[in-house]
Amino acid sequence: MKNVEQIASYLSQFWFFLFFLAVVVLSLMIYWRSRRQILFESWANMYDSKDTDTGRSIGDLLLFKIGYIKNVHERSTGSLGTWNIYRDVPAFRQNLDDNVTLQASAELGKYGPILSTLSMLLFHLLPMVLRPARLRGSIHKHGTRLQLLATLEFNSGSHWKGFHNSLWEVVRTQSSEETLPEAVEELAFRIYLDLTREELFKSWQSFQAYTRGLASYLSYVDLERKPDYEAAKQGYEEARQLEPQNPAISYSLGVLEYYRWNSDANKEAVTHFRSALAASQPRLRAYAHSALANALLQQYHRYNDHDPRLLEDAIYYAQKAVAIDGALDMTHRALGFACHQLSEYQAASPDPAVQTKSAENRDLAIRHYLRAAELNNKNFAALNNLANLYLEWARRDTNHARSMKNLHNAVRECERTLAINPHYHFTYDNLGNAYLEMKLYDKAAEAFRSAVRYKPDYPEGMNDLAALHLEPEFAGRDVRGGLRRHQEALALVVSGEGQSRKLCATFGKRSGIVPPAELAAALDADLHKSLMASHCTCVAVQTTAAQMGV
Repeated sequence: MKNVEQIASYLSQFWFFLFFLAVVVLSLMIYWRSRRQILFESWANMYDSKDTDTGRSIGDLLLFKIGYIKNVHERSTGSLGTWNIYRDVPAFRQNLDDNVTLQASAELGKYGPILSTLSMLLFHLLPMVLRPARLRGSIHKHGTRLQLLATLEFNSGSHWKGFHNSLWEVVRTQSSEETLPEAVEELAFRIYLDLTREELFKSWQSFQAYTRGLASYLSYVDLERKPDYEAAKQGYEEARQLEPQNPAISYSLGVLEYYRWNSDANKEAVTHFRSALAASQPRLRAYAHSALANALLQQYHRYNDHDPRLLEDAIYYAQKAVAIDGALDMTHRALGFACHQLSEYQAASPDPAVQTKSAENRDLAIRHYLRAAELNNKNFAALNNLANLYLEWARRDTNHARSMKNLHNAVRECERTLAINPHYHFTYDNLGNAYLEMKLYDKAAEAFRSAVRYKPDYPEGMNDLAALHLEPEFAGRDVRGGLRRHQEALALVVSGEGQSRKLCATFGKRSGIVPPAELAAALDADLHKSLMASHCTCVAVQTTAAQMGV
């Protein structure tokens, strides 16, 4: 108690010094924070109308426009960086120089009224030291001629009291009150491009169209509405018309088409990714190479185009991606996927030497998948592919103990994937197939239903659920229901006969366990007609139909 009193007495004697010290520390914190802010000020109004509110309105509108642009590109590299493994666009640099970052802040950060008042007082008292970047402007309008002048004064960081100025001008010779927001928007895009020092875009008009497309794409990712897809493509195409050789635009168009999950769109994505391969920025070049490898592998694996040249090209581009940027997780995921598919192709060979190569490529695939997950612990796609690899090797292995071990590994990787992205439909499909191989039919059914629930237009998930209904030991066995779901799966295929043939091959293997008489009883004329309309090529279905005379 005596010690507490002594401390209180000591503090009471030096309270002024402590208060002064606290003010100094707070001032320094605000100072260093303020050096990374831009103070948007009201504009001088040279309008012939002498409307005193116009300057404030222009300043507010410019602040809103720059904030909107920044928000769109930050969301694309932030949220999509987590959930979209291609990281749709390159990371746009958000810095003026080493000291000033575009924050689009109307005042000195969001500190509250007391700190803001204190900081403003400090700026007035010590203007040469505590000074943020200041964006000022003036509006000149005489008749129909409009001129917007904006100036930015900021600390160069190169020497003491070293301030630099940037100037932007927008002129409209035939202006009106309605066209004023368009002039402010042009100014916003020009300022943003200059402040971020973005070198990918040469014109603000192309960057404007690209940003509009990107905003629509973000909505498309969230809601999967066709109008958003069309608006995204239109914005990207307008940007490409202005800058035909821009690799960022080509890359983003490729991403837009790739994630439509159909064969024709995937082929279009391949073309766009090829156009981005020559990007001067190493990171974008690595993105383009790994994305092209993945698109070629999807054409081979998912869309059933088993041309070995697709595998050779995919291996080449994935290896190039890793060579360009080995610290990027997506390049390792692409090379892992390429080695994975090559190992599957080689495993079908009767030559023991080729099968040995298959095992080596499988081990390489595992290594690169794990490396991708190590570099980015949110890379759920790499873990999902690893689960698929374990599943495929479990199916192939005739040794029961090794097969079960691989199945358990597959389940483990599926669970790791879903812990990161609980809505990833591909993983639920892999999990369902692993449980199916383990004869855990109820768990398999729940996993397949989850795959279709999260992606209702997912043909493979619907087809696997259909095949499960043919299993004799499944409590929900329903042969006719299985045939109907198989027909629904085929109807979901948007383009590409190869994908339909693959679905039929998968379902056909399961339908072979159904007694012919039971299959014939479930396959009436109407169901057969709907299956044939969906281009069904299942041998069992065709044979049963021939026996029935339908």
